[in-house]
Amino acid sequence: MKNDRTEITTFDLTKTYDKEIAPLVKKLENMCLKYEIPVFITCCVKSTKDETFYKNTMANSPVSSQINLKVNTFPRHIGVCRGFEVTPRRFQEDIDEEFLKYELDESEIPKPEGPESE
Repeated sequence: MKNDRTEITTFDLTKTYDKEIAPLVKKLENMCLKYEIPVFITCCVKSTKDETFYKNTMANSPVSSQINLKVNTFPRHIGVCRGFEVTPRRFQEDIDEEFLKYELDESEIPKPEGPESE
């Protein structure tokens, strides 16, 4: 998703993250593992005019563990981190189920005109 603002904020806090924040994230990850709490953490550590860099941490993910959640948003978090766009739920619900089942009849497809179509 592109940012609509014309000026991008730039920074590089990678070293600060590695030195000061990563140990805290690791401690939190270990505590979540100990108590079997699913956790997903994303920190934006660097932003340039062309790219944005993130550090992601996940523990006890319902994706890879035996934890079953009523509403599991972990796959969406992972998808976003891998570059997938998110479709808002309201849009998904607005799609008519009959439309999804619709099969196009070949007679409805216009035939190209000209000698190459024969």
